[in-house]
Amino acid sequence: MTRIFTDGAEMGDVLFFTVPNTVSAITSTKRSGSYSYDAGNTTFSKTITGLSEFYLRWGFYFTPPANKNLMEFRNGGTALCQVYLTSSYFIEARVNNVAVGTSTGTYLNALWHLIEVHLKIDDSPNGIFQVKINGVLEIDYSGDTKPGAETTIDTLYCSTGNVAYNLDDLALNDTDNSDGKNDNSWCGDGHVVKITPSGSGTVNNWVNSGGVSASANYLYVDEFPYDSDTSYVYVSGSSIGNKDKYAMTSFSKPAGSNIKRIFSQANMRKTNADDTYVKIGYLPLGSTDQLSGSISLTTNYTRITGTSASTNPLTGLEWTESDINDLEYVCEITS
Repeated sequence: MTRIFTDGAEMGDVLFFTVPNTVSAITSTKRSGSYSYDAGNTTFSKTITGLSEFYLRWGFYFTPPANKNLMEFRNGGTALCQVYLTSSYFIEARVNNVAVGTSTGTYLNALWHLIEVHLKIDDSPNGIFQVKINGVLEIDYSGDTKPGAETTIDTLYCSTGNVAYNLDDLALNDTDNSDGKNDNSWCGDGHVVKITPSGSGTVNNWVNSGGVSASANYLYVDEFPYDSDTSYVYVSGSSIGNKDKYAMTSFSKPAGSNIKRIFSQANMRKTNADDTYVKIGYLPLGSTDQLSGSISLTTNYTRITGTSASTNPLTGLEWTESDINDLEYVCEITS
């Protein structure tokens, strides 16, 4: 695994967070796409598999007062390192709440900024805490980033107090490059845009909650945010291999941008105690279904994410606007 997550609040809900508390997805202040996360005056956390080294990116927007952590890196409930916004709008890298580096410039409020962090938890001199702001390396610290016995970060945490604070366009890379996609360094700038079900796909094996023709299934999965059990598609009984596919809304690539990756997402749950697994993905024109591995469902709605792809599997080339507009979304019941 290399790219751990990519998220831009585009599902319109807060299932991305492990503990969202009162975080909300809003449309009024966003960096890209349709939504951002409003995390002002609350706490939130995101649990990840423990990493000793990683690269994290997020867009942030704030209004005063400051003197708050923009992000805290924890092992369980133990805080190891912080990215901190001072009252004078400087950004600090902190280890155990002690500054080890400070940005050279200040950052105006009520504007979007992009922050990137490279953090390696280790004793001096091997620890690393680097911070890029709007693409510029502002903090470059080597030394002790391991204030206690903990050797990994497994929780991204923030407590914003009375700061108005929005996040958008988040991404996390580890460093192993096991999938060969070179997502093992800085995430770089990025914007998350969604396309959504807009028509019947080439296969309609699932059933919709309206009890109408399966060709209308797309109408029961096109709400953002999702509407829980008001409208949905489902399968029951012996259903291994059953698929549903959807045509998607058109996509217009912003001028000067490149399509760096695509991935499928869904909010799903099971309704009994049986083990239930799904695969999700996409069908490029002229190719075959590109599906994730089996994903286990729980009885609560959970955000599931398919495997990302940086190139079109049919051509081996970077995705084009035409490629995206020819995609179908695919979900399948599996064992």
